[in-house]
Amino acid sequence: MSRWGRLAALLLAAILGLTACAAIPTGGSVGTSQATGGPNVSVPNANFNPQGPSQNDSPQAIIHGFISAAVGVADSFQTARKFLTPDVSNTWKGSDQTVVFRGEPRLSPPDSDGTYRVEVDVKATVDADGVMTRAPAGTQEIWQYSMNQINGQWRISELPQGILLEEGFFQSLFQSRNLYFYDPAFTVLVPDTRWFPSQRSPTQGNAIATLIVKALLNGAAPYLRGAVTSAFPESVKLLKDSVPVSDGQAVVDLTSQPLLEAGPDVQRKMQQQLFTSLQLAVGVNSVQMRADQTPVTFPSEPEAPMNPPTAHAPIVDNRQIGVSNDRLVWVENDSVSPVEGTPQFSAPPRYPAQSYARGSAVAFLSADLRTLYTVSAGESVLEQLSGVPLSPPSFGPDGWVWSAATDGSGRVFALKPGVIQKPLSFVVDWLKDRKVTSLKIARDGARALIVSSANGNGMVTVSGILKQDDAVGSAPQGFTDPQRFYPPEPVERALWTGESQMIVYQAGDGPIRPIELSLDADPKQPTAINDLRWLSVGNTVTSAYAQTASGMIYARFGNSWNAAAFTGVADLAFPG
Repeated sequence: MSRWGRLAALLLAAILGLTACAAIPTGGSVGTSQATGGPNVSVPNANFNPQGPSQNDSPQAIIHGFISAAVGVADSFQTARKFLTPDVSNTWKGSDQTVVFRGEPRLSPPDSDGTYRVEVDVKATVDADGVMTRAPAGTQEIWQYSMNQINGQWRISELPQGILLEEGFFQSLFQSRNLYFYDPAFTVLVPDTRWFPSQRSPTQGNAIATLIVKALLNGAAPYLRGAVTSAFPESVKLLKDSVPVSDGQAVVDLTSQPLLEAGPDVQRKMQQQLFTSLQLAVGVNSVQMRADQTPVTFPSEPEAPMNPPTAHAPIVDNRQIGVSNDRLVWVENDSVSPVEGTPQFSAPPRYPAQSYARGSAVAFLSADLRTLYTVSAGESVLEQLSGVPLSPPSFGPDGWVWSAATDGSGRVFALKPGVIQKPLSFVVDWLKDRKVTSLKIARDGARALIVSSANGNGMVTVSGILKQDDAVGSAPQGFTDPQRFYPPEPVERALWTGESQMIVYQAGDGPIRPIELSLDADPKQPTAINDLRWLSVGNTVTSAYAQTASGMIYARFGNSWNAAAFTGVADLAFPG
């Protein structure tokens, strides 16, 4: 058994009672070199307290021990520093980045200059602010380590900043938490998922709160920059590197001048942003902002509080739209009725979408998927976009309708229902030469979920929506560079199922298992559906309806699918 295999066996016994989700490595080759001073791999106990180096450890054993000691996240890697030379120990920052790897690290023999190389199969990378970047299958990374002897003992004298951490340990030691930023109009809070060390005791709440506030002040994740904003100007900083939490209250000491100059209205927005992020992540029930340790007080609350709506995704209507007998229909409480103001078409309309405001507007495609129509309340059917193959339309909460060209041009369209004017159009560079099969706007209106493919390689992305200005309902003008996801199998459709959750799938014959993706968890798959053709999802992933090749409709019940009380309706869609 390899050194990492022996480590795995010891760890398995140590942490079985601690976590059920850690995928512990179970064997495989460590590499081509052999330790000459005897194996010395740090073995964390049930509290993930790793062991330091032993006397006369070989360079290989020191490197293995150092990598194993990365589990000492909770104590700022004090044990890991023992494997480093004194000067490097003082400057090395383990929290700068976390490379999450699969399997076992592979250690090569030293180069001619004595440098050792460790190769890992990368699953994801997490930066100092907790932003995760997922890696496609097959991604590898090589870290280099140089060695020196200190008083006759080998120590690491040069290495990258950060740590390598096996994925099972990462799942046990880190936890996702949402920070919140505003949309440009300050009307809704948008989640920004980050990964920080888990809180394993009440005393760690202070450390987690500090990480959250520092990350919040550093701004949104790259894929949201420009699409969201913060109440905090860049000049506002933490006065000290600590956010104490006591009796449910977090105390946030900020630099006084920019905080006081912001004024009461902006200060309230700051307070709301802090409170929402800390309440949901650490469980605080109040936040006290202080300017150089002096509490910030607010004038009497106005009659209509400025606080934005809840940070959670809005609840959508339970009425679905669909197609039956070549016409648009509503489905509500298992009853099917025609959509007012729409005729029976000569060919079935496809992929209808409905606005969030009940009965306000609907959009749909022609049978050949090359023309987009809208119908507003009390108005006739209006042709608004044609001449290019289109993805199914999607409404944003601001009333804009979105669709993407599926011809690889990278063009995306946005239009207002019932408005006789040329739709807005912009080219998304990272969508060029890719076939877009799905584009869905998040229920906060600030993000787009897109499925695209090129040369048989599918990709799921979440991108921020850039607006022309900060007015409510402002016209869109583009997407940010996206956050990428790599589902375990090909997919063509995607739906939001919550503020951080999505479901993706590939229509086909035989058993089809939709994939539940998340900004804050690993993928999982519910029970399969035979011959799946289409999915619709309401407020949660369990409020889902599946259409099969035979035309049958199945409703999700727990983790199973039961025949719905209605049938004969295709392309069902909840608002959005």
